[in-house]
Amino acid sequence: MLIFSGALIVRQAQQERAALELQAEAVAVAAVHLIDAHVRAVEPVLRTLAMQAPRIQEERPAFQQIAAAAAQHLGKSVALLDRTGRPLVVAAPAAEGVVWPQTIDMASLAALTTADGLVVTDLLRDPAGGRSVALVAVATTAGGDTGAILAAVVDPAALGHVLRDAGLPDDWIAAVVDRQGLFVARSHQAETQVGQPARPELAAAASGPARRGRFDNVTWEGVSQHNAFHRSAVTGWTAVIGIPHAVLDAPERRAAAVLATGAVFAALALVLAMFFARRIAAPISALEGAAMALAHGEPLPAGDRRIRELDEVWRAFEGAAAIVRARNAAEEELRRTTALLAAVSASTPDLIYVKDRDGRMVMANEAALAVTGRGRDEVLGRTEAEWHHDPEEAAAIMANDRAVMTAGAASKVEETFTTPPGETRVFLSTKSPLRDAAGTVVGLVGVSTDITERKRREEHVELLMHELSHRTKNLLAVIQALARQLMRTSTDPADFEQKFLARIQALALAHDLLVQQRWQGAQLAEVIGAQLYPFVGGEHARVTLDGPPLMLRLEAVQNLSLVLHELATNAAKYGALSVPAGRVAITWRIDGDALVLDWREHGGPPVQKPERRGFGHTIIERLLAQGMDGSVVLNFPPDGAVAMLRVPVAQMTVS
Repeated sequence: MLIFSGALIVRQAQQERAALELQAEAVAVAAVHLIDAHVRAVEPVLRTLAMQAPRIQEERPAFQQIAAAAAQHLGKSVALLDRTGRPLVVAAPAAEGVVWPQTIDMASLAALTTADGLVVTDLLRDPAGGRSVALVAVATTAGGDTGAILAAVVDPAALGHVLRDAGLPDDWIAAVVDRQGLFVARSHQAETQVGQPARPELAAAASGPARRGRFDNVTWEGVSQHNAFHRSAVTGWTAVIGIPHAVLDAPERRAAAVLATGAVFAALALVLAMFFARRIAAPISALEGAAMALAHGEPLPAGDRRIRELDEVWRAFEGAAAIVRARNAAEEELRRTTALLAAVSASTPDLIYVKDRDGRMVMANEAALAVTGRGRDEVLGRTEAEWHHDPEEAAAIMANDRAVMTAGAASKVEETFTTPPGETRVFLSTKSPLRDAAGTVVGLVGVSTDITERKRREEHVELLMHELSHRTKNLLAVIQALARQLMRTSTDPADFEQKFLARIQALALAHDLLVQQRWQGAQLAEVIGAQLYPFVGGEHARVTLDGPPLMLRLEAVQNLSLVLHELATNAAKYGALSVPAGRVAITWRIDGDALVLDWREHGGPPVQKPERRGFGHTIIERLLAQGMDGSVVLNFPPDGAVAMLRVPVAQMTVS
């Protein structure tokens, strides 16, 4: 532990040192970005002024006013210089007055006479003013004085806040050095160091080929430190961030102190461990003997109980021994019961099984294994959730098992089980708690009987009962409507009885067909034959049928049967079926989305158009219009009555 902890502590100290060094680099980059932003903020104003540079001397007074406003806005002195560095126009903020170097080294500004760029000079010494400043300059636009330069003063004092805003810790030292190796800004002793030469190491970093890097040195204050530097691509100045070696080495010193303390405590721990090991060795040896006795089911030997913790272990061993004895007895009882059940269950088609307290399968007969579709090794010793392929069914069965074992009472439940081929079976399961000799519930015994077919028969009977009830209500409604209509049109009770019974017979024939087809519908040809049979008997030649096979819906069978009955009744009374030589031709076809049925009589007595609409005509029209959303056209030419029924196919046929 000491070595491992020491390695971690040393590693952490190294990481802290590396993090400080990386932080120094990040602060250097941040300082450069802030300085660049400070300089870049001046550029838009200078370029705007450069576009308005005076072409002749007479325009300078007006430009002076514009430059003064710009200087006031920037808070910096602004000047228009000729190619020799002589100021042509100088403007300064009202509150500060003119701050301008008396001598300017034009070498650094020479590039502006040939290129349209931004130039930042190194510090310019001002022996008369006693301070050093830098210039930010741009060339004037075409049309102004040839080679004129517009420049603004950057006061090093104004850059002091840059180092503060870069996130510098108090004990770190930061500086900005120009290309000559002069301090442009410094976080410590700025009032005396700005404008002064930096240490040789800093000057070398500021003028060297590398734009970023690290080096060690000793500051003017005598502080030994590690430095990270980064050079600006805009100003050419270099930001240097120094971390005192005392700060860098602090994590390693703390690590050494922690390791020394850990070594002392480790040595003390070893001494104490040796002392207590001697006191614990003998009782531990006695515990080894107790563990072997427990494993073989033998009585525990006497042990040394002077140590409180080991005494608690002895008591735990004694409790465990009692539990083991009870469990062995329960398992023995369970094995005996399982063997008995196995003998009984082998001769029954019912599912017989035994599960332990945790829901694991202990025994399952061949019938149960056949339903699960798994081998005995895949089921025994596992819970329902571990081998059942349907998690929801498994959860429901295990919930029923837990309820029986928790309540300690037998229960009958219906359970659904989906076999591996995908067949869903329903079982009536009788589950009883399995108890040991002491009466403790240690599992359950279950017997499940397959009642899938019985459930299906019950569901089918229930469906038939609902269908019968629905059809009976519809039939009674039709009979009531017929009775009311016949009562209004009948001349006497005998006439009512004769007409009513005839129509009841027509309905009965229709229902006979539906019963034969198990209420799935009926063929159109069979419906027509059933309704005409009472009028032609076995003389099939008197009726000709022609049309494609069509299966009619239940409602259509009933309504069309009454319509055909009315047509046949009229034919038997007044038309072709009233004489032996009469014939009836019935044809049907599909016309678009409609079924068209033609009834044509011939060979009967001459036909006369009735003077009034009879009951049969009314029945036909109402049944077609209201019951089947159809229509009928009746014609009475002399050679035989003609009826054309037109009904939507969707109202008539089964899909």
